This record gives sequence, structure tokens and C-alpha cells, in this order.
Amino acid sequence: MITYHDALAQFIKITNETDEKILYLIIDLCDCDYPLLAAIENWQPALQYCLLFEQTPEESIKEEGPLLLALDIDNENHLEILEKICEIIHMNNRLLAFNSRYPFGTLEEHLRRAMQVKWGKKEGLLRFYVPDMFDPVNMVLSDAQKNWLHQYMQRWCYVDNNGEWVIYHADYPPCEQNEFDVKGFVFTEKQYNTLLLWADVYNYRRNYGIALDADEYGGERMLINQLYVLATEADAKLILSQKQRVQFFSNNLQKII
Repeated sequence: MITYHDALAQFIKITNETDEKILYLIIDLCDCDYPLLAAIENWQPALQYCLLFEQTPEESIKEEGPLLLALDIDNENHLEILEKICEIIHMNNRLLAFNSRYPFGTLEEHLRRAMQVKWGKKEGLLRFYVPDMFDPVNMVLSDAQKNWLHQYMQRWCYVDNNGEWVIYHADYPPCEQNEFDVKGFVFTEKQYNTLLLWADVYNYRRNYGIALDADEYGGERMLINQLYVLATEADAKLILSQKQRVQFFSNNLQKII
């Protein structure tokens, strides 16, 4: 299991491996028990950050959304708050980091637009910035969508729900001006519904199945995959309420040892 010291060392290591010395963090502030926003706002010298829900339909809850923070790993002052952030949230699905050679303003604008998604006549929020959902989002994106999302990033990194370190190498070429720059993502119903199933899976694992021993199900990945199959079955059986779905998962999970 990765400790916060391990996470800190890894963040520094992967940033040192790039030509840039800036580490970018996306921190999910929703229901965070620790007043991280206040700590970042009041840090001296002042830090470069923004609330990504500003200038979006979610602006009214901007202090409960994702925060983008830039830290210079050669700056001891910045390393101090990075260590504190790692200590508080490195294992609770709130911290996604990346490296980039692009300026803060470009990244801020791009990430805001990438969070907006439409499907059919509906629109909503694409929470790719939450570590649990980063891989599922990548799985449902088309090649063009994936290229557009990752075009400004060199690498993404985070600690997954199994406590393992994940590095996603991006390095996609810059995109020419296209529809995503104006509209954000437009998903098919299938893409969006698939993400809802994965969100359901991780919600169960973190909030209702936290005590499950993954080894009894063949490991964490096999447990997650089994939960995904159950989520699709629950949809097919029109088991839609949260209470019923939780009970369905609990009743039908099969140990393999």
C-alpha cells in the first residue's frame, strides 16, 4: 500500500523526469473534511490555482468542485504544501496529477471545457478528474476525443482504489481547432451509460463494499469487473434505486476462494 511519503516521492520523481519542473494537481474538494481550499488560498507566498467550476454551469458550487494547482518542485515552500496535500488525500480518490509544458491559462481553459459533456438532449459534468473515473473515461472515449482531452498533458498519475500507483503516458499531438473546443464532449447514449455503470461500481466499492477482501474475489481488478457485470444485470432487471442496487450487489457477489 502506498504511503503519503511514497506518493510525494513519486510526484517529485515523475516531474523531475520531464523538462518542466511544474507539477499540476487537480484536487476534488467535494465533501472534503479538511479545509484544503482555505489552506491553499492563505498559503504564503501565494500559489497559482483556480477553481475549475468557475465560469461553468456549476459555478454556484465552485468551492465543492475541482481545484487546479501548480507547484514548483524545486521550491521548498511548494514541496511543503505538496507533502501536506499528499498526507491528507493521497488515498481517498481526490488527487489527480499531471505534467505539461503548456501555460496555466491554457490548461485552465481546456480542463473547464473538457468537464462539460452532452448526450442526446441532456448535458452534465464529466468527472474524469476523479481517479476512480479516469480509466473508465479513457475506455469510452473515441480516438479523436482521447487525443483532444490529453493533447496538453505529458503524463497523468494517481493512486487507484487498490492503493497502486498509476501513470498514464499521454503525449498526444496538439489538435487543430475543432468542435470539442467549442462544445466540449458530445457522447453517445452508450458512452454515457457505460460511465454511469462504472460510477455505480466505484460508489459501491468505496461506500458499501469497503470491507470486502479483494483477494477472496481474485484481486481488486476481478472484483471491480464482477461488480461491473452485476451493474449491467441490475440495469437489465430495472433495479434502479440505490438501496436495491446495493442489496443486489451484496447478494450476488461470488467469491472464488
